[in-house]
Amino acid sequence: MHRWIIRLIKPALIRWLDERALRLPAARKHDLARQLKLSEQTIDDIESALRRWAIEQIESL
Repeated sequence: MHRWIIRLIKPALIRWLDERALRLPAARKHDLARQLKLSEQTIDDIESALRRWAIEQIESL
């Protein structure tokens, strides 16, 4: 039953993670970049890497 539930929700969860979750608003990215003394591109890269990692974890279930 556990596998069945995972197969049922996995596509929607992956889509949600890719499209909506783990995405910072532009103003927050700008603030983080300033606070951490990083470029906004670096913040974008970190955000993308975290999202890819989360999706890979879900896909491996």
